[in-house]
Amino acid sequence: MAPEARLHVAGGLKLQDGSQGDRRVLTSDADGDASWQDMGTSIFGNGNLPPGDPSCISLAGSLGIGVSPWYVAVSGTHAYVVETGSNDLKVIDISDPTAPFVSGSVGIGTSPVHLAVSGSYVYVVDIDDEDLKVIDVGDPGAPVLVGSLAVGLTPTAVAVSGNLAYVVHYGPGSLKVIDISDPSAPAQIGSLSIGTSPMYLEVANNYAYVVDNSTDDLKVIDVSDPGAMSVVGVLSVGPSPVSVNIRGDHAYVVDLNSDDVKVIDVSDPSAPSLAGSLIVGGELRPATVSGNFAYVVDADAGTLNVIDVADPAAPTLAASTPVGTYPTSVAVSGNHAFVPVGGASELKVVDLFCANDPHQVVYDPVTGEFSSAPTSWQVNGDNVYVTDERVGIGTDSPSAKLDVRDASASEFRLSLSNSHWSKLRFSSSEGLRIEAKNEGVEFRPMLLIGSELRFMSGTSTTPERMRLAS
Repeated sequence: MAPEARLHVAGGLKLQDGSQGDRRVLTSDADGDASWQDMGTSIFGNGNLPPGDPSCISLAGSLGIGVSPWYVAVSGTHAYVVETGSNDLKVIDISDPTAPFVSGSVGIGTSPVHLAVSGSYVYVVDIDDEDLKVIDVGDPGAPVLVGSLAVGLTPTAVAVSGNLAYVVHYGPGSLKVIDISDPSAPAQIGSLSIGTSPMYLEVANNYAYVVDNSTDDLKVIDVSDPGAMSVVGVLSVGPSPVSVNIRGDHAYVVDLNSDDVKVIDVSDPSAPSLAGSLIVGGELRPATVSGNFAYVVDADAGTLNVIDVADPAAPTLAASTPVGTYPTSVAVSGNHAFVPVGGASELKVVDLFCANDPHQVVYDPVTGEFSSAPTSWQVNGDNVYVTDERVGIGTDSPSAKLDVRDASASEFRLSLSNSHWSKLRFSSSEGLRIEAKNEGVEFRPMLLIGSELRFMSGTSTTPERMRLAS
């Protein structure tokens, strides 16, 4: 049905749920028609933006944070780490990635294993306490436990979407939906049996994606009605999948025993299909996906691996770097990856990209589309130069050279030659003097703007043609 009128929003617009804007920009064309435009590597691949070449991946910083850091998530200028040695949640300031520091911490139980961040709250599941805990991190220096809910045996992962939290259980093999609209009083509103050993989940567009390391599959669950959830799609993914991430129309599954990362097309949730895979090796831990790259740590090799997934059918290893003994998870924000390392009892910060091949973002106001183009101007120290001979004057074959010079402290001159020039000059006696000279014909038009306006034109002495005075 065609709309009868346009919708105009005055003020801010918040998308509470959905992934329409995942790696996209909401823009409009000249007629005001809105559309989501993809932000691909053509934009986020060059210059001062993160480039598509991770060849300069390197360690940027580190922080000792306790005996057994296990899982990390990042939101804004803070990283959140659950640590199973001291059994607490640490809030880490990463505003300067080269010098992270602990802002605050709070004890949260006996075995916290996974967390999700939403707004100013962190949601943590604890295997031994068998509950979901809600921590207020509005003040990073003083996080506070504000609510909890018993959820049953062996909760292994939590995801948050809007006012709902989703928890999977390794023991009973179920998915639970919890209303967190009041963080101090979370309440269960739905449950579904989904298999023997669900390990990890992610939620997007009213679907929960769950990997089970006993049935060795990915399940797609319709959660649009928490009271009547149903499994709508299943795909075998190999032995012992440990994590799943959703970006757009693809799921990225890490499989422990087959040592690989699988890319799965979930554009039709009822019929997920394998698009591509890459063997990475070792003891892989939960991954994350950002832009056109997937990031996964290898606990055996002690490495962070960067996988290019721009072509879902042919993922490739783009880079790898050592991070220490027994890394357990990874989170990515901007140009940095954050890795808890159990053997070193540290949080490692890794630089992912360096500036390379500067490009500019190009926006078409008619179509509303974004693209990128090489920048013509280059910078070398204090000098700016152009390599393609185009400076915006309409030609790359000018008939004469343009010389810009400071002729005096109060004069700015544009010169085509020693005998042809125009200039702007400021003085207390004349005010602003605008003059053009062509010595070949001795013609010198001139305009003086000060306490009075005079126009002079002619040869040699440039006689006065007009004067306006008060």
